[in-house]
Amino acid sequence: MGETESSYRRRWQTLRTGRVARVAVGYAAAGWLVVQVASTMLVPLGLPGWALRFFIVLVIAGFFIAIAVAWGVGARNGARGSAAVESASQADSLRGAADRAIATPPADALAPATDPSVAVLAFSDMSPDRDQGYFCEGTAEEIINALAGVQGLRVASRSGSFQFKDRSVDNREVARRLQVRAVLDGSVRKAGDRVRVAAQLVGGDGTLLWSETFDRRLEDIFAIQEEIARATVRALRVTLLASDAARLERRGTTNLAAYEFLLRGRQLMRREKAAEHRSAAEFFRQAVRLDPEFAEAYAALASVIAHHRTQQDDASSLDEARSASLRALELAPGLAAAHAARAQVLQLDGRAPEARAGFERALELDPRDFDAHYYYARFLVTQADHAGAVRHYEAAGAIRPDDYLPRTMVIQEYQALGDRAGEQRAIERSWDAISKRLAIDPDDSAAYDHGAGVLALLGRPDEARRFLERALALRPDDPITHYNAACGTALAGDYEVALDYLQRAIDLGLANGQWIMNDNDLVPLHKHPRFIEMIARLG
Repeated sequence: MGETESSYRRRWQTLRTGRVARVAVGYAAAGWLVVQVASTMLVPLGLPGWALRFFIVLVIAGFFIAIAVAWGVGARNGARGSAAVESASQADSLRGAADRAIATPPADALAPATDPSVAVLAFSDMSPDRDQGYFCEGTAEEIINALAGVQGLRVASRSGSFQFKDRSVDNREVARRLQVRAVLDGSVRKAGDRVRVAAQLVGGDGTLLWSETFDRRLEDIFAIQEEIARATVRALRVTLLASDAARLERRGTTNLAAYEFLLRGRQLMRREKAAEHRSAAEFFRQAVRLDPEFAEAYAALASVIAHHRTQQDDASSLDEARSASLRALELAPGLAAAHAARAQVLQLDGRAPEARAGFERALELDPRDFDAHYYYARFLVTQADHAGAVRHYEAAGAIRPDDYLPRTMVIQEYQALGDRAGEQRAIERSWDAISKRLAIDPDDSAAYDHGAGVLALLGRPDEARRFLERALALRPDDPITHYNAACGTALAGDYEVALDYLQRAIDLGLANGQWIMNDNDLVPLHKHPRFIEMIARLG
């Protein structure tokens, strides 16, 4: 096999700036000096005229021999040096650690799926100021959510599809990598009160299955999303049941500004950090101010406050969460998200049976609601119902296979059940999801938080320590970062250090003693006097 293009570039670089250049210059200078001396000594030594020409030829030949030798030595040294630098870089690079864990088969070893399945890529922002990224992602996500509810249609997860954002990857390769039959992509141009959405559905073999451009008023964006979803279902020849058709209808608000605030808040809500949750809550407040009948925004507001409240002591917002959850149910009693948000609030109020019933009702209305499964599992953890928590974490993971949160959180539930096989499977899937997430976003501090604990379980303490250091460097004053650091160091057996992190988390506002007591990662600390004192102070 011939050399690769990168190999040629490396050798040229060696010639231009390395050992070869120095040898060439040095030899030329020395050769010129030797020829000058020889020419002046030719007559005194009584040598014939052809001797000087012969001598010059030898110097020239020697020049090329010296260059060849220097090239070979330099290339070998350069290769060894490059390998050493690359090895050191990988050892120190956290992103490299994540990338090494992804065992992705070669693209040519995969084939697109043949079952009715689709991946929806993040739509491109074609707006004049390129400042509508959240709107483009939100548009694609609404289509994902609509299609995910259609029976008989498999939809790639958001995190799996969105990893190709801003990357020039052929749709056929996307189909192979995500193992789907077709790929839906598009673009959005938003200017004033007009929006132009171009969308196309491409088969895994490159065949164009459907395409259309919508040029309408901005208020028609919901209708556009529904039309794209319906066209995708038709193109993939999936029978649309009456119950599924209702899912494709966009309900909620006709106020575009309120809708945009909802999209912005949802983006932030995915981050498991206090600062983002506070900002998300403010976006949801703006949404309901603009549209006081926007049930989804009320539910989102109640949910983010309740989740944040379970992590930190923020009693002033609890009344707001109560009223928001009740308002969401009043406006949309058939909205699964409203029932799940209300259940979260009931959990905070200590009304466990009612909370359980609320989560069950949410899943009755929408069995594929990720948040309902995920928050129900977290609730069951606090009730020491580890088997139930496993069921709902696994259900959430099946809905979003690339979301590392349910994949990671379920590990400790398997541990609590003593299920070693389940624990090992969960660890492997969790690390795969975390690795993929960090390959997409190397600054996701929550992924480093959880990754440190998973690496400790994998017996890779040095990498676990680097992940922990990275998480703390990204969010030094976040209570959840310190709490997760406590879990990770407890798993590594550093109990005193774990207690230090836990104390720091509490000092920063962490207040959920019930969760701490049921967190399997912290069980080794339970008999320590410092831990007992912390829990006593939390009540």
